[in-house]
Amino acid sequence: MTPDQPQVLEQTRRNPAVVAPEATEARTKHPWGWLAALLLLAAGLRFTGLSWGLPDVDTRPDEITMIRIALQCGTGDLNPHVFFYPSLLGYVLFGCYLVLAAYWKLTGFIASPGDILTRFAEDPSAFFLTARLIAALAGTATVGVVYELGRRVYGTRVGLAAAFLLAVAFLPVRESHFGCVDPPMVFLATLSMLPAWKVFERGRRRDYVLAGVLVGLAASMKYYGAAAAVAIVVAHLLRPRRPGEPARHGDLILAGLASMGAFLATSPFIVLSFGEFWRDFYHNVVMVQAGSIEVQFMRAWKFHFLYTLPRGMTVPIFVAGLGGLVGAFLADGRRSLVVYSFPMAFYALIGWSWAGFARYATATLPFLALAAGWLVVQVSESTRLLGIGPRARGWVTLLLVVLAGAYSLVEDAYLLRLLRGVDSRRAAATWAQENLPDGATIGWLGTHYGRPPLPQSPESLERHLAMPMQTGNTGRLVRKKIELARRGPRPQFLVLELSRDPAQWREELPEYLFIERYRMFWTQGQTARAQEWLDRGGYKELHRWTVTDPGEPLPYCDPQDSVYLPYGQLSRQYRSGPELVLYRRETPWARPDRTPASARRDLGRVGPVRR
Repeated sequence: MTPDQPQVLEQTRRNPAVVAPEATEARTKHPWGWLAALLLLAAGLRFTGLSWGLPDVDTRPDEITMIRIALQCGTGDLNPHVFFYPSLLGYVLFGCYLVLAAYWKLTGFIASPGDILTRFAEDPSAFFLTARLIAALAGTATVGVVYELGRRVYGTRVGLAAAFLLAVAFLPVRESHFGCVDPPMVFLATLSMLPAWKVFERGRRRDYVLAGVLVGLAASMKYYGAAAAVAIVVAHLLRPRRPGEPARHGDLILAGLASMGAFLATSPFIVLSFGEFWRDFYHNVVMVQAGSIEVQFMRAWKFHFLYTLPRGMTVPIFVAGLGGLVGAFLADGRRSLVVYSFPMAFYALIGWSWAGFARYATATLPFLALAAGWLVVQVSESTRLLGIGPRARGWVTLLLVVLAGAYSLVEDAYLLRLLRGVDSRRAAATWAQENLPDGATIGWLGTHYGRPPLPQSPESLERHLAMPMQTGNTGRLVRKKIELARRGPRPQFLVLELSRDPAQWREELPEYLFIERYRMFWTQGQTARAQEWLDRGGYKELHRWTVTDPGEPLPYCDPQDSVYLPYGQLSRQYRSGPELVLYRRETPWARPDRTPASARRDLGRVGPVRR
């Protein structure tokens, strides 16, 4: 790793409009070997385990939202009708699914485009993997963007150090495994910082326009991406100008128009169907920002600072990032304000809410990694006072950055072990298929995302179809599942969503009862009265699917997000998913016993069956 000479950049720091020749040479040198190794590391961590939870569609919240929009576009209706998120990712997925459908048609896997919904109902894995591949690519590319940003602002060594720390940071690795809007939004917002920095350095019109377009695309991925526009404004206002040079505010207005144009071009129905947009957008604002969300824990700015960022980056990188932020502002406040204005504005925006979803903070993590990389290089440069030469200082930088990221690599290894294993929900569903009688009624007490993917009978799916919100493409998909279930393999079960209060239940109690146990607040609310259900039906424990050793507490999780991958203490968890407990009703049913012999042996056991 060839070390930079920070002292040659001093002239640039004093007057960013004038770039010293030495600084230019230092910034244009690319250590391609090191960069390629970092990108391969980032890709390896992000592409391993992408099939986690599949073919189950409800393994990870929010993945299905954009996939449904993309499938709906295939019917000719480009209006998403749901605006909790903008539309860009849904349209990108629609384009990918067109290519996938063409390939399937050429290979004879489908006979007509109408078979796409049938393929999704039978096995949606290809559709989810497409979305997850986009997320993994975006997460890997963000590492390269951080390198380039660090190289341009601080020098090559800072860029490499920051890229390594972001490549191994736990939360970016985890979120890159899911087909949600956050990884591509973070990529586009971070990418917009490159032309925004050029606005600060050179102020060319094309830099304004390019930065504006990228901000618009980031906002079209997720509304919060609009916060990246702050960096363009700050770069414009702080750009050093020669005496008599005009401010050229028209270029800033042009950047705003470019941003708005890119946003509306990729999410047009925000205007064309403004009523639907405002309904969902206002609901989001009220639910998240105004504090009417069901679980009010603490303001997100405090929660992210105390929990999300230290755990998401791991403590060594987080502490180095905070130190680097302070040091960078003390060294050159103007340049630092340009670089860090976006993450500060973004953090202020998400911090006012009551929703402490860990994924909300991911846009700040590339810049924490950048600040941490700056600090690591500054510490290594200080060793010249001990007589250490330039080449040796480069190796000191390498040693320090590896030490800072070592704990993250350990957490990543535990995460990938869970992603490649069998989830507790899938394990429970498989056991039920092998041991419970066909047609059994199974009550579910827990969250929607914690439920095992039990094969449901047509009657069970028809009940689901009668529930609210089962219209449009969602209703079509349920009807397709009903059609497949009528000729599908057995066993099939009648799955009942139980109310929280057993006194409100008016039907006969189910034969079996599944209860979810997890630290997430939603789970605790759903299962608070579980004992009343057990007492009313005289249920006894039949089988338990643990995720830690018996008697050990459940690992730390996202308290408000239904992501059944631990957010800390990963070494104690040997499988992903919630802890699930299956109970059998002791009161006999007036029906013949059709339980298989293997199941009757299990039913006669005393006490719970572990693992």
